[in-house]
Amino acid sequence: MPVPLIALFAASLHEASVAGRDPASYARAVSLLARAVGGSAVNLVVDGDALLVNGIPVPAEAPGVPQVIAALTRLRIGGVSIPANVEAARWRDLVELFVAAPALYSDLSAFLTALTAIAPQASVLPAATARPFDTGRPATLVMPSEECGGEALLTLGTTDIERSDLSLRLDPILERGRAALDANDDTTLAEVLLELHHLDVSPSDAVSVRAERRRLASPRVLEAMARRLTEPHAPVVIAQALATFGDDNHDIQ
Repeated sequence: MPVPLIALFAASLHEASVAGRDPASYARAVSLLARAVGGSAVNLVVDGDALLVNGIPVPAEAPGVPQVIAALTRLRIGGVSIPANVEAARWRDLVELFVAAPALYSDLSAFLTALTAIAPQASVLPAATARPFDTGRPATLVMPSEECGGEALLTLGTTDIERSDLSLRLDPILERGRAALDANDDTTLAEVLLELHHLDVSPSDAVSVRAERRRLASPRVLEAMARRLTEPHAPVVIAQALATFGDDNHDIQ
């Protein structure tokens, strides 16, 4: 799943860059990152304010995306390709290279030399040549917001009776989600986000449900949940919930 991978990559970059970092926390973050990669190839391409992860669009709101884009931007590259079968221990070297490179390497050629010393056959895309291929997937669309009339759009194609039925099902779930937000209860919030993701609704009502999920799961909230993944006994439901943001484009259409 691209979303947990990006969240863990961002968490590892953060841990590596923190002054006086906790070695145990950093080791956990990199270990979880390597486990998420699982020996597969990883291709990251900057796509505006979003990322293509192995060709799959991951929206800007997904946890870790802004941090990973910032790391690539500091290196003046538009993408990076890491080959398959990179040893788990080498991912720590890759993370530290991404953190240290802007200060150590004056040009792209020097960075690429250091990169391929860690992962032979790795490659980069200069920023000017980002998005060199068509992914064959629909473009990422911006979700409606209250500022641009999102409330009117949410009810489009839904009768009053249908909306009432949806509210009866949706409101109790949203109340639990808001209570979890107020209590900083990431585990319950993750359960609510999963429940909303799997809620059986009509295509028109699905737009409303996705918007409500976005209200509960702001970028700040998703980032906080992503950081929980680095904890030794992080609830599995948090990773499951994060994986639904960008999964099969359900939350980015």
